[in-house]
Formats: sequence, structure tokens, C-alpha cells
Amino acid sequence: MPLVFLLLWFSPMLFAADVPYVNWENHPVHALDISPDKTRLAVAHTADNRVQLFDVSQGYPVRLGHVNVGIDPVSVRFKDNNELWVVNHISDSVSVVDFNQRMVKLTLQTEDEPFDVVFANNQAFVSCSQVNKVMVFNTLALSAEPTVIALMAEEPRAMTVNADGSQVYVASFESGNKTTILAGGIDETENTLTFPFNPVNRTTSPYQGENPPPNEGDQFFPAINPDLPTAPKVSLIVKQASDGRWLDDNDRDWTEFISGSQAASSGRIEGWELLDHDIAVIDTQTHEVSYVSGLMNIGMAIGFNQASNEVTLVGTDATNEVRFEPVLNGKFLQVKMGKVTTNDLQQTEVIDLNPHLDYVAETEPQSIRDQSIGDPRGVVWNQAGDRGYVAGMGSDNVVVINQSGDRLAQIAVGEGATGLALDDDKARLYVWNHFAASLSVVDVSNNTEISQMTVFNPLPEAIKQGRPFLYNTQETSGLGQIACASCHVDGRMDRLAWDLGDPAGEMKIFNQNCQTTVSLLNTPGCSDFHPMKGPMMTQTFQDIIGNEPFHWRGDRDGLEEFNGAFMSLNGDDQRLNPEQMQQFKLMLATITFPPNPFRNIDNSLPESIDLSNHYTSGRFAPAGSPLGSGNPQNGLSLYNSRVLDTVFQCASCHSLPTGMAVNGPLRPALINLDVGGQIMPTGPMGENHLGIVSVDGSTQKSIKTPQLRNLYEKVGFETSRSQSLAGFGFLHDGAIDSVSRFLSAGAFSVRSDQEVADLVALMMAFSGSELDPGFVPLGNTPPESQDTHAGVGKQYTLQQASQINAGVEQLIQVADTGKVELIARLGSSSSYLYDADNGEFLSSKQQVISSLGLMSLAANEQPLTFSLVPLGLGERLAFDRDGDGIYDEQEIINGSDLTDQNSTEIKPRAGLWYNPDRNGHGFDLQRAGDNIFIIWYTYNDDGSPTWYIASGVYTPNWQANLIRVTWDANSRTPTSEDVGIATLDFTDAKHANFSWEINGRASAEPFQYLDFAAGNTINQQTGSYYDPNDSGWGVSVITQGPVAVAIMFYYDENGQPIWALGTGANLANTRIDMSANTGFCPDCDFAPTNDQVFVGTIELNYSSSRNIDFDVNLQYPLNSINWNLNGVNLTPLSNELFDPKIQ
Repeated sequence: MPLVFLLLWFSPMLFAADVPYVNWENHPVHALDISPDKTRLAVAHTADNRVQLFDVSQGYPVRLGHVNVGIDPVSVRFKDNNELWVVNHISDSVSVVDFNQRMVKLTLQTEDEPFDVVFANNQAFVSCSQVNKVMVFNTLALSAEPTVIALMAEEPRAMTVNADGSQVYVASFESGNKTTILAGGIDETENTLTFPFNPVNRTTSPYQGENPPPNEGDQFFPAINPDLPTAPKVSLIVKQASDGRWLDDNDRDWTEFISGSQAASSGRIEGWELLDHDIAVIDTQTHEVSYVSGLMNIGMAIGFNQASNEVTLVGTDATNEVRFEPVLNGKFLQVKMGKVTTNDLQQTEVIDLNPHLDYVAETEPQSIRDQSIGDPRGVVWNQAGDRGYVAGMGSDNVVVINQSGDRLAQIAVGEGATGLALDDDKARLYVWNHFAASLSVVDVSNNTEISQMTVFNPLPEAIKQGRPFLYNTQETSGLGQIACASCHVDGRMDRLAWDLGDPAGEMKIFNQNCQTTVSLLNTPGCSDFHPMKGPMMTQTFQDIIGNEPFHWRGDRDGLEEFNGAFMSLNGDDQRLNPEQMQQFKLMLATITFPPNPFRNIDNSLPESIDLSNHYTSGRFAPAGSPLGSGNPQNGLSLYNSRVLDTVFQCASCHSLPTGMAVNGPLRPALINLDVGGQIMPTGPMGENHLGIVSVDGSTQKSIKTPQLRNLYEKVGFETSRSQSLAGFGFLHDGAIDSVSRFLSAGAFSVRSDQEVADLVALMMAFSGSELDPGFVPLGNTPPESQDTHAGVGKQYTLQQASQINAGVEQLIQVADTGKVELIARLGSSSSYLYDADNGEFLSSKQQVISSLGLMSLAANEQPLTFSLVPLGLGERLAFDRDGDGIYDEQEIINGSDLTDQNSTEIKPRAGLWYNPDRNGHGFDLQRAGDNIFIIWYTYNDDGSPTWYIASGVYTPNWQANLIRVTWDANSRTPTSEDVGIATLDFTDAKHANFSWEINGRASAEPFQYLDFAAGNTINQQTGSYYDPNDSGWGVSVITQGPVAVAIMFYYDENGQPIWALGTGANLANTRIDMSANTGFCPDCDFAPTNDQVFVGTIELNYSSSRNIDFDVNLQYPLNSINWNLNGVNLTPLSNELFDPKIQ
């Protein structure tokens, strides 16, 4: 019987339970990096809080393990061939990693929301997006205080550096696109909002006060539905043209109202300038900053073409100045690449990365959409500068371009392509597929994906299944370049307003919970929803599910009512089906607000917050002066206790902790009655009915009371200053430039700029829950907030033994509250979890150690890193990566897969097994599918070598028939015979009791795995190989560290089974001398093997597909039977070696 009787069989796929996980929906900026010598690859695995390590010296990735870093790593860079810097976004830290030792050797603290790092002139530049800063560390003196460079740019993230290290380039993720808002939707009959001043309604405006103004000459397109009532007056979006004029989508000139003599009518000062800084250019010697403008509004990834000396920025550019959904359908955004030559920053060129689209039709055939790239998140250039590669996270592809940006090819890869690393010499492009958690290998000589390797992906199924409906551009749009995430970027917002009204649309009857209906409020109550709604700011998807209705006006009952937008706005030719919509909904329900950067580490409100980037409104001190500092604790007292809005406290409408209204009636502070609203039952699709009001001061008489948890992310629009970083601010249309301006409105009875400052400080620190609700009458239980404790992610690394450390003590004190968990990692392996109840740390074996005892173990060779993590995640992040209840340390002992919940039983290690007390015989154990098989190398009664084979479905108590194989040399065919039974009882992955029975003879002895060489190997070829065209003989190969062992199982001149063994260097191409021994029979007394005889040589030439080009020249024992074979292609009979340590 041929050896192909070792058939594979597969069990049905099992689906694991979700592991504990918190989704902040962060995506990597520089997901992978290749070492300077092109031998190593590192991946920032954001979802797994690790950096994955690979060897790529041979042109394909070989797993080398991982290093636990901080929370949400988003960038990884090699400083040299061994030192890695990993930027941890949630942790506000950088992990400095020793690649060789597989450990974090130092943790550097950063300011809020770091995203990327680059190196130049012995400095490390780290972008900190939320604070608009770059921190500069001296890499020769990391203990020195870093320099901080403030940027006039919004959300600095991706970075690159030029060839000589003289300049660092920082991409602004939310630079804007030179669009801003002119107010027209303030209800001037009220004194609620006294700013802005409605310039759109002025008779001096280009439309003589007509509002809404037409968008096509003196007409509307599409034409207004004659059955509609008069549309409300609304604001207008304008864009600055290349000649400096501010124009609307009807080419009417509003420059005088923005920066000219009538600027005051829009609340601006004359000469007002909206900055559009897409790239910040930092001189690495002087740290002076200059800027590049006019490229796009979302700068996602940046690269440097060394051959052309050009910086290239890729991202998206919105056309939000264009009004009305039918006009924008399918084409509201383009994917762009901006180029700038570094010796002339004013000379820029912008290229559409989808040149096959003409943007005439809103829907094209799927074959056209499949050519598009969407949501570009990576760009890299070859050494010659004539080939660039751009990764599409939304289109799951990589497009190849020339220096001019022309499309040369496209390559389909895995889901969520983000990071790129190029090895020109080996013609390899490595692509990190962020959503799929896989690494694609592309042969750039023919632009083909040749392999894709998956790693552990801890994402819950809801995220995996629902993400495509948020991000996939080819499957959810008519042209293949846009998706919901084009505006709701990373599940958040694009910082823009859009007028997605429809003049041809229809009214929608108000059907929500109006909380302002009684006559004492002197308001007409909530109005029906007009389709010409005017500009509305993009809203975040964070924590929206369960907090319906949606949109600023509350005009969408639930997510299901957005289904039509896939066709009417994205241009797709179909909606989601009910199952897909549910998957989308479940995914959105996971998105969580991150730690609040303004809170104390224990999540409490501080006593003071610096508000130097906030300015006075003019109600008290003149407008435009720095607001100073504010006390959020005083702000909370004002918010809860002072009646600041006629008869209401702030918290009456904006209930704590979200800022949203309740599903129920609105109750004033001083009058014991409901002023409107009721508790409404949950809708058929689970919709809530949070409160809507008609008294927010705008012409929209139905506005949902908005949440307040991300206001600090919307700061930057300032009309009282000469320069502004953003064109949109607060209120539904972004027309109010600042929080201080809103809080200074006539509706609110604040008494001083200090009270305004205190309230602004509270708004900055709002997210995080745990706010004292005070005594505020509410008509129902307020919504809870899906947000994060401010301490989550905070880290500290000890490099030497210590009995006291303020940084560590602070983390322990926060963990003692029981609101977060604290884990610690010592060196490269040992982890600990803090037990807050008993004030001590536990190892994975539940051994107890005090904090002082643990700190005393820290040393340079084994640093100790402490990390605060969300409640409920400590055990998994410390001990149990896959959450299967079997700790990682035990899984390594068992040999099971610590990244697979279904892998819980002992998984014996593939390779050579033996009895150290009876050294000389043993077996090669391998796995083939769900079977294991052994080739038992032993001796006959006369001491001559022989072998048996056994195969069967694996169980920890394994038993299979022992088979003896003989050979017909003339026909070259084997014959098999069952001669007995082999049994293995495994106690762990490297120990078993081996028993056998052959023709009435039997014995048993303990066997263990043979470790014969230390260290991992990148040339891992362990397995059993055979020739499918000449089955019956083969070779066992075992590789460890620098050593390779080969055992050839074949036949003598009589066709009887024999074997020969040799050792050699573990190289991709190796020659091994082979010898045969005599020894003791299986149930004979032990005797050392002797009479070693040289019998010939074999040559092994490995390919990346695990096949072997095999040459053999053996003779044993007679010259008449020579095994002389050349150029035989041997195929693996066994699975690849599995090593749990390197997953």
C-alpha cells in the first residue's frame, strides 16, 4: 500500500465564543515596518495589543512570535535592526522593544492620542493627534525631557522623513478643505442664540436675503416639490477658491462676509483666514515648522519618494460645498494623492487615484467599482521612484502607480489593507490587512498576491461581520470609492457639515418625543421634518445604538431608516438586507468613547484645565482673548445646581452622563410639572425615543438634545481670531464657532467669563461617566454612557529593582478602586494580574506576590511593565489570549494553540521523540490534518535497523495499528502489513508513555520530545516528506536552531525496511552525511548503539512551498542496492510545525 494511506480528514468548523474586548475603532497609521537590513518585519496588531514579529530574509514571512505592548498600537518603526518603537494610541505611550529578547525594555509617556513615530538626526518624532503636537525624544538620552512642537494643524498623525533626515513631514488627518459655514438658521425672533448673525439672510447678500438660496442660477436642482411648505431658513456652506474668493455651489461670491468689509456680519474679523494645513514640515535641526496646503481634507497616509524627492499624501477630499443629496449621490468624495517637491512647498499637484471614474453617473457596473480604491491608508515607493503602492482599507486592494500617479495595476489582498512594507531586492511587498488580521505577500515583479498568513484576531464576530457595511467601498457604493466611513471616518466624523436636503423630497410627520409643548414655554412645539433641512454636521457613531432617534433633528427612527442612503447617497444599486442591517447595527453598538484626556488618572474631574486654545466670546471681556483656565468641578456644580436656562438646569435637558435627554417628560428645576414629553415604548426595531426640543434657538423646531461627550474633538473653529484651524464648530450646522461662544449665548445666565471657563472645562472633561448627577428632576432614567475610564491604557516600566516608585503606586491606587484592572509583564514571558481585593499580584499559576516583591524582580535584562486595562479584560490580556479558560503558559506546555479557543487539548510537538534512558531508538511524530502518525526507528533482534509506521486520528490517549512496509525493487511498490498496536498516552506536548505490541511481544517506556539545539530557526522544515510518484520511502527532517537532522526511511537489497540518520547545518540548501547503526531490539535490554557505518549522502534544497528538491546517494549494506536519485521533488506528508510560542 502506498504511503498516501495517511489521508487527511477535517472536522466541521467550530465557532468560538467572543473574548472580552473593547472597541474604540482605532486603525493603524503605520501598521508594519521592515528592518533596515530587510530581514525582519514587525506588525502593529492594533486589535491584539501586540507587535507581531516575522523573519523575511528569504522573501516570505516566518513567525518569530510577538511582544505585548500598550493598548491599541497603531504604528511600529525600526530604529535599527533590533530596536522597535511601537506607538500605543489609547495608552498614550511608546513601547521601546528589544526584538531579539522579545520584550519591552522602556515605556515613554506621550501626550494624548499618539499615532506615529519617525527617526531623524538622533531624534524620535512622535505625533500626538488630539493636542496637535509633535514630541521630540533624544534617542541618545531617552531620560531627558522631550521637546514639544505645537502645530497649527488639526489631528497630526501619519509621518515620514526625507532621505537625509533634515525634514520630517506630518500629515494632518482633519485638515479641512477650505469650506466653512455662513449662518442663516438662527431664529432671530428669539433671544436664545445671539451669535452668529445670519449673514445669509441679509439683503446685502448675493441672494438679497433669499434663504434657502437656489443652487443652479435662480432655480433649484432638483426642482422644489410644489406640495412642500416653505422651507426653514438655513445656513450655507462656502468654499475658498484658488484665487482666494469664497464661493457657494452656485458660484456666488461671499468673500466680503468671510474676510472682507462685512466679515463682522458673520461674526468674523476682517482678514479672517481659514488654515488648510495638510502637511506640517519640521526642520529637524531647528524644529521650525512650515506647511503645505490645498491637497485634501482627510490626510490618511504619507510617503516619501527618494528618487523624485517628493512627499506624497493620500487620503480623501469631500465636496461638501455642493448641496442636496440627489446632486451628491455616489460622488460626494474622491480619493486623492497630493504631491509636493520638498524644495518648493508651494508647488503642489493633486491626482485622482481613481482615474477610471468620470463621476457623471452615480452607479457603475460592479466590474468598474472593483477597479476603485477607497479609504487609502498606506503609501510606499520603490527605490527607483517609478513605482508607488497605495493600500485601500475600504477596497481591500493595493493599487500600483507610477511617479505621476497613473494607475499601472491593482492587486486584491485581504480585508482592510492598511500597512505596506517593500523589499525591492526580493521583489516583495508586505501588506497588513487590518480587518482580517492577516499578512499578504505580493510579488511585485508580476503584481500578484502569492500568500496570505493569518494571525490571531480577538475581534468579536459582531465587529468582523458588521465592518464591511461601514467601510467596504466596492460593495456599498455605486462607484466603488465611498462608504459610510467616508464621512463617518473611523466611526467618528469628518469635521464637516453637509447639506443633504432634497428639494424634491417630502415632509415627514413628527413622531418622536417632543419635550417642549406646554404654553408657558411660549414655543409652538416640535415641527414636522422638512426635506430641505440645510447643513448638518457629521455626527459620530460612538455609542449611538440604543440612543435613538438619529440625526440632529431626530428624523430617523433608527438605523434601519438609513438603509435607503446606500442607494440615495452612496449610489449603490441595492440596500442591505435585514440580516446585513442587523450585522451593521451590532457592529456600531460596539464603538466606545475613549479615555477622556482631561480627566485625572482616577477618572475624577481635575480642579483646573488649561483653556489657552479657547477664547472669550465678547459677552464680558472683549472677544478673542485666551480664556485662561477653568475648573470643571465648579462647572459641574453650575451645570447641576444653577438655573442657567430660564427655568431649567443644564442637566434638565442634557442629562448626565451622556448629555442626551431622557425618554420621558422634561421637568424644570423650580416648577413641579412636566413641560412636555412622555415615556414612549421601545419601537419595533428596538428604537429608543430620547427627547427632542423646539427651543434651541434655531429655525429648526425639532432638534434632538445632543450628546456632549466628544466636544473636545470639535474645537478649532474660531471667528474672533485672525486664523482658524476649522471651518465648522458647534450646533447642528456648525455655525457657532466655540463652546465658550455657545455658553455665552443670551439664553444662559452665566455671570462672568470665569463661569464660562468653568463650564467649558466641564465640557472638555464630560466623557468618562462618574459625574455626580446632583438633584435634577428628570422624567425618566437617563441614558448610560458607553465610555472609558480615564486611567485605561496608562503604563509604567521599571528597569531596575525598586521598593518604591510613584508611577507604579499611582497605577496600583487606581486599580484599588476596582474600576479598572492592572496587569504587569516581567521581561519576555511572565505576566501578573493585580488582585484589588487582597492588594497583591497573582501569576498565571495563582502564585501570590506582593507589589514590592514584584518590583524587586525588575532589571535591565527583564524590565517590568505595568498597564491599566479595562475592567473585565485583565485576565485575558495577562494570561489567556484566546479567552478559552486555559492560560497561555499552560497552553504552551500542552502544545495547544493559545490563539484558538477550540484548541484546548494536548497537542504533541512534532519532531523526534525518545527515551533518554534507552537512547538509540525513537520515533518521528508528525501531524497530518487531524491525524498524527509516527515513524518508529528501531532495531531488529539481530541489531539491524528497521522502522514501523502508525497513523490514526489524534486523541490524548492515542492508539493505532503498527504497520511494517516492505518493498519490491523491480516494480518500486510498497506492501504494508499490520503487525501490532502502538499506544501513546500524552501528559503534555513533550511527554508521553509509549507502549507497543508486535506479534505477541510487548513493552512500554516513557518517551519525551528531543530538544537537541537551542534557539528558534527561520528555516523551519520539520516534517515527513515523500515522493507521491514513488511512494513508499521518504525522509524525516527535524530542524532546531542551526542544526538539521535527517532520517531516511527506505529498504535494503531484500526489500526490508531500514533507515539511516545524519545531522548537518540547517540551511536552505544543505548536504548531510548519512550513517547506519546497529542497536537493541524494542524489548531487549538497553545497549549503546554501535558499528556506525557511513552509507552515503543526501542533499536537501528547500522551496518556500515546503517542497524539497532531493538528491540521494546511499548504499546499505550491499553495493548492488544503491539508492541513487537526483532531482526528486519531495512533498510534505505532514502539517507545518506548530509552535505555540511564536503565534
